[in-house]
This record gives sequence, C-alpha cells and structure tokens, in this order.
Amino acid sequence: METQALAPQQSAAYVDSSEQPFAHAQQLYSSSGWPVLVLPRLKKCDPPYGFTGKYDQVAGEKEFKRWLDTNPHDPACFGPLANIGIRMPRGVIGIDVDQYGNKRGAEQLAELIARNGPLPDTFRSTRRGPENPSGIRLFRVPESWVGRGKAAVDIDVIQHHHRYAVAWPSVVPEFKDGTGALFQYAWYDLSVAECAPPHIGDLPFLPQPWQDDVSVKNRDFKMAGSEYRPDAFSARAQPGQWLAHRLELPSGDGFRSSNDWNNEIAWGKARTPISEDELIEWVKAQDAESENPYFKHDPVQFIKTVRSARSSRFEEWEGHRAVLAANEIKTKKKAVSVAPPALLVVPEQPIEPPAQVVTTTAEFTAVTGWMAVRDNAWVVKHRYQESGKDCVAYPAVTDFHLVPKYEVVQENRRYWVVDVVRVDGATLPDRKIDSDTLANPLALNKWVMGQGGTFTPKNQSREQFITGTNILKYLRGCGVPESREVDHLGWYPEHRVFLTGQGFIRPGIAQVEAFNEIRPSDFAVENSRARYGTEVSSDEAVTVFKEVLTFHDETVASVMGSWLVMVVLRGHFQSSVFPTLQFDAHSESSKSNFVRMMLQLIGVDLSGGGWTRATAEDAYSSHANGVVWFDDAKIDEDLQEVIRQAATGGEKSKKRTDDFSRNRLVKFRAATVITSEGMTDRFNSQKANRDRAIQLELPKVTDRMSLHDPTRIQWEDVKALWFKRFTGDFTKVAGSLVAAILAHSDDLDELTGARRVEQSYSILRAGSRVLSRLTNDPDHSARVDKWVSAQDDLGNASSVVLEVIPALWRDRGFPTAGTGKGHVVPVFRDGSDGPFWVNSARLADAWREWNRGHRDSRTESLTDQKGVETELKAIGCGAGKSKRTGVPGEAVVRYREIPSKYTELITKTALGDR
Repeated sequence: METQALAPQQSAAYVDSSEQPFAHAQQLYSSSGWPVLVLPRLKKCDPPYGFTGKYDQVAGEKEFKRWLDTNPHDPACFGPLANIGIRMPRGVIGIDVDQYGNKRGAEQLAELIARNGPLPDTFRSTRRGPENPSGIRLFRVPESWVGRGKAAVDIDVIQHHHRYAVAWPSVVPEFKDGTGALFQYAWYDLSVAECAPPHIGDLPFLPQPWQDDVSVKNRDFKMAGSEYRPDAFSARAQPGQWLAHRLELPSGDGFRSSNDWNNEIAWGKARTPISEDELIEWVKAQDAESENPYFKHDPVQFIKTVRSARSSRFEEWEGHRAVLAANEIKTKKKAVSVAPPALLVVPEQPIEPPAQVVTTTAEFTAVTGWMAVRDNAWVVKHRYQESGKDCVAYPAVTDFHLVPKYEVVQENRRYWVVDVVRVDGATLPDRKIDSDTLANPLALNKWVMGQGGTFTPKNQSREQFITGTNILKYLRGCGVPESREVDHLGWYPEHRVFLTGQGFIRPGIAQVEAFNEIRPSDFAVENSRARYGTEVSSDEAVTVFKEVLTFHDETVASVMGSWLVMVVLRGHFQSSVFPTLQFDAHSESSKSNFVRMMLQLIGVDLSGGGWTRATAEDAYSSHANGVVWFDDAKIDEDLQEVIRQAATGGEKSKKRTDDFSRNRLVKFRAATVITSEGMTDRFNSQKANRDRAIQLELPKVTDRMSLHDPTRIQWEDVKALWFKRFTGDFTKVAGSLVAAILAHSDDLDELTGARRVEQSYSILRAGSRVLSRLTNDPDHSARVDKWVSAQDDLGNASSVVLEVIPALWRDRGFPTAGTGKGHVVPVFRDGSDGPFWVNSARLADAWREWNRGHRDSRTESLTDQKGVETELKAIGCGAGKSKRTGVPGEAVVRYREIPSKYTELITKTALGDR
C-alpha cells in the first residue's frame, strides 16, 4: 500500500519540530533506555565509527554536543539537522519486516507465525504508515541470546551487534539516490496509534518458540520465503547442487541481492577450479544481469571470501590448482624455458641444501619443496635449465625467518609465540602470529611489515611458495611445545600454580617462572590490571605487608588483611559466597591510599573509578584471585547486579571477541571492594547486597603516630616506604607476598555456616588464622574474632525493614504515635526510644503512592498487603496490638511490633546516618 509522504516541517505532539530530529529527540530516547546514534541529514546510513557492531561504546553528552556542532572541518559534526538512529540494547531485538516492491516480508511473517505461534502486540517503527505491515517490531530477549541475521528472506533480526534502526523523527527521501518525496518515521503502539518512543522496559518478551527457531544455535533452521532451505553448511557440503539452485534464483530476487548470497556463492565457487581473474569477470557479469540497481557485488570482497575458503580447504584447492596449471600448459604453443631469477647467483653445478633445514612432512615437501634458513632468511630450492643442464639454486624469498617457541591452543584457533630474526641481525622476541593472520594474505603481509620484514617481490622469484599455509606447516614442523591458553589469571588447581601476566608463581617460591603448559589470554592480562613483581624475598615482602597494616586502625587492618589473604587463597577452599568488602569512610580516613596500597600488595593496581557494566564484567571474569574496586563510584542497578553475581561466582553468556556470531560463557571470579563516604545506604538497602557484604567504618588516621618515632604520624613511615623505596608501586613485591601466602594454604581452617552471612564471617576467621601465622602476630585472629562476635545478625531483614519503613517514617515526619497530622499513619515509633509499629494494609497503600512518584521496581511487591505481610512474617513480626487512632470516626487500627533488634537500623537509615 502506498503511504502518504510527510513534509519535513510536519511536527508531532511530543517535539517542537522535526526539522531537527536528533537535537530534539536524543534526550527522550536516552531516558527511555535506548543507545542513540546520529545519522547524516536525510540519510539512513553512515553513523559515527565505534558505536555500532562489535563495539560496546555508548554515546554520552560529550558525543552529543560534538555531533550537533556545525564545524565544517570536523567530520564528526553532523549539525542539528541530523537524523537519529537507535541501537538495540543487549536484551532487546527488532523484527524488521519489509513489505514493498518485490519484498514479501508480511507473507513470510505469516509463515513464521504458523510455525512458531503468534507474536505479542508490541511497538513498531516505520516510515510507511500504520496500514503497511512493514516496520521494526521490538521485543525483549535474554541478554545472552543471539539470533540469526535474517529470520526470513525479507525479515531481518536487528540486534545489539547487528545493524541499528533509523527512528522518529528522522526524515528520509523516497528513493536511495536522494530523490522523491520525504517520509518521516513514526512510532505506533499496541493499538496501532501513533505514539512517543517506548521505554525498553515496556517491551514484551519474544515467545520462547521464536527464540528457539531464530537462534543461531538452531542448525535445523528453515528460512521462510525461500523454496530452498539450506542448513548452515550446505555451500561447503554439496557445492554443485547448492550453486545450481542458488544461481537459478531470478536476478531480482531479494535474497540474491544480499551479502548472504554474495558470501555463500563465494564459498561455493571457491571449491571449483576457476582462477581468480575468471571469478572477477563472473561477478561483474552477475551485476550486469541484476535487476536491482541498488545492489552491486564487491569483487574485492568476493575474492577475499574465496581465498579464505580455499585456505581452509588447502589440500582440495591444491588439486584444483594443479588442474589449472595443466590446462595452462596445454594452451601454450611451445615450451618456454624458465630463466633463473634475477637476484640468484647461478652455481656451476648443483649444490647441497644449506645446513639449517627444518624437517617437514612428506605432504609439505610435495606441495612446496623444502624451505630452510640461510643468512637469517628463508630460502627455497629452485630447479632450472641452463645450456641444457639441470641446475639448482636457493633463492631467498624473505628477509627474515621465524623461530617458534610455543604453539598455543585456543578454543577455535591457534597461535605461535615466535622470535622474528631479520637479515640485519635484529631479533624481535615473543611475537604472536595466529592462524587467522596466516589464513589472510593481506593480514599476513601487514604483520610481516610490522616486524620490519618483507617477502621477495614476485618478479624476483618464481617460487611463490610463501603463503600462510606454507608458514603454518613450517611452524608445525619445528615440533615446539604446545601450550593451552586459559581465560583468567590466578590459581589453577590442576597445575598447582598461580598464573600471572608474566609467568607463573609456585607456593613458597618468590620467582615468576616462564609459561609452559598454560598461559593467559591477552584478554585476561589486559583486563585483570594486575602485576606481580619479585624484587624482594618473601620474608621481606611480609615485612612490607606488616608495615602497611600499621597504617590504619588495628581492627580495620586485621579485617582487611584477613580478607585479602583469602582473596589470594581462593581456589583452596569451597564456599557459596565470597563477601564484598565495604568501607564507609569518614573524612581524613585516607581510604583511597590505604585500599590502593593493600590491593597493590596482592598484585592488583586499580584507580577505583570509571566502571561500566561491560568493563566491570571483563575485570571480574579475567582474574580468579583479583579485586574490582569501586571508590566513591555511582553503583547503578546494572553494576549492583554484577557485584551480586561476582560474590556468588555467577556466570553470564557474552559475545566472543573474535567471533560476534558466537557466545562464550563468562564466569565472574574476582572479589569486590567498595569505599565511599556515606554512599552505601542505598546499596545495602537490598537484602541480597547486604547478605553478601562485610561492612567496616574507616576512622581518621591523622592521630595515629609512628611506631618508630612517636613525634611523627604513621603515614610518614608508610609514605617513605611506598613512594621512596617502591616509587608508589607495591606490586613490585606482590609476587613474593603471594608466594608466601600460598605457602600457608594448608593452614586454612574448615569453613562453617549455612547462610551467606555465616559463611562470610567464617571466611574472615579462616583468613585471620593464616594472617596471624604469616605475620607471626596472633593479635590479628583475636581482633577478627572479637569484631565478628560484635556484629549484629539481622537475619532475614529485607526491603520492608531496610527501605520501606524508614522511607515512610521519614516521609510522615517521624511520628511517635499512631496518628499524625490528623490522620492514621502506616508506621510510628513508640516514643523516642521504643520499638516501631506498622499496619500492613496502610503500609502497602502508602508505599503504592510512594512508588508512583519514585518508580522503584525492586520493592513493587510491597505495594500489596499480602507482600508486606509475607516480609513482616519473615522477620518475626508478631500479631500486634490494638491501638486507637484518636481520629473521630476512625475504627481501631491494629499495629504489629517490629522486633527491637531492627530499631537502631531503621532509625539510622531514616535519619541518613548509615
């Protein structure tokens, strides 16, 4: 159906003018949970680099300001007339149906509905009006779910890593060449009425049958709208039948005019004995035949795909290449003798191979002859005729060679750690070259040039053997040790070693040894932010540790020291929870210096700020014995969820960094430290957070005097040790201290306790025993025992005690009786020192009103009386007493008494003292 064109000046009710789509709508989208992109005026493509696809960067006010600028010399400035696009957040997808021209998305959608059941009503974005079924339908899915790029020939699945959506109030022309009437995008709600952009929380979930069908894991997927329904490997398995069917598609077919068709045809053609020049001509012929004026194949990309396919099937392609060579010889009218390469010195008689020859397999010899090293360059054996005599020479085909040291195995690829030795005598140690680089000629050439090496030009050597396949077989033929790459640093029980970014540490040995059977991934090294030096002995490292412990209050130092010892010993004991360490700091407590020094001593060097959910997840997953530190940081709901998962060793499915079409299971391993000045109230108002935390108050340190000179403060001693001796970097002794702590793993006591709080305290007590033995100071375990015994066990205290009652008591003016300001109150305290009393029905009503203004989804269940009574029962709240309200006409209201052990907690929370 033809839609009505909208003039760009037409405005909607919820913006001032659609002449400036991005300027007027970006704030609205951002507040609704949508990552926002800028697009050039009247265009759907060319968003800023780095904010789509595999990149996780999210634009903020800084980018918005720059994008809206009109600086003609800055390519990142789009001006206020720019269009707007939205990226799917993780956990949100768009079903993009195309129903116009020769596209039949609506029919294909009906086919999918018949297969998977109906879709729930949802919001839709389109520029083709409410009557046309085209548009992007939005749904929520699990964050770990990954779908196919296409659900049908004319239906795309828009995801966080794949595409983005142009959205209201963007304006685009009718045709791709920029001509025709202008159309404005619009949103339509569940009743198909035009509406404002939806909040992502209002989107329905994609039904499970749809998730299962369109998932990339579904190998039996049938593409709707195409008579041919191949599985994921048909082009590789049956190239002849597959190509015949694909090429029978009419040139105007929607699927034929797509990148999927381009890639799949390239895979099929790669398995036929056709030269690259012939393939390029074939691609050009396909473009000339096509009825779609807007789609042209890229011959360069097509050939790249062909090369990749042939590289992965090397032996098969070598057979095809032999056929091509034989055909080429047959077409020659007469034999032509091959002259020796220009750079070769032709010997008078055949010579023996150089001494430095790498033993290779028979298969390798058959394909490439042999290759050897002479004068730090790779050479090959070259046969030719001179004056009727058979001659042999050994031309250099590179100006470098590789000396492999390790072959490292990953899940889906291999790489080699090599020394690059050049003809100029330079040696570049410990370079990495992986199978992906070897499979791509352009990437291989770039890598070689990055090491200062080159391949011999083709016109100087007819021996064109240097390909990634040849180097791969050379590296394998050297027989170097194999090493397995692992995804995190820290303790590995099966090898009994502590893995670092520089090597591994054994218990009791202050030395970082070279990698052997295992080594960490680059991802783990980069995101763990850890270093382990061994500049001093283990005994001296313990002495440094003892000096730093004297910097702060004895109890605080003993508790944190015990906690750090157990961080290092994780993997030596079993527990369902590892507690978050929280410091509520006062001014002049020097919290940042103290925590940074303590973390550096176990190898972790962090600043404590600037975390996003993505960076925090990477840090948590990269180190089994690491720490993630939040220092005066804003901890939003997303970060709180990650912190909770980390405390219990949670897992999450994330996209692979080397293949975004696949997921990897990420386990959160590192521990958490939170330091703030009065910012932990909100965090601890949730029972799940509080049950996983150990909370300490940091007192002032300005009155702590030196143990060596009572005339100066202790900070002067510690500062001299930290900055003068170790230049502000205690990680220089971390390897030695970690080795010393690991040597005490047998001193661990058995952990006790069924509840999380009990397990947390048991971990502290066990750590204090090790700390006492490590430092030869029994006072540490005594202080920790005393501190743990003094902690109030608040049992099942939950949101009703930690948040609802304090908030409503404060909101009602801290009433001390059942009536306040002429009406009955939901909660009051009996006098200034008595217990709290609540009425469940009035508490639920009051919290419902409160929730409307604050949108607190975590405690929304407490807007119902039944939900309130369930939580009150969990904390041991009794049946209550009858108390008259004192308000004329009011019935007697029954209140329940809150157990007295919660009185101080509720009072402090309401007054803001926690």
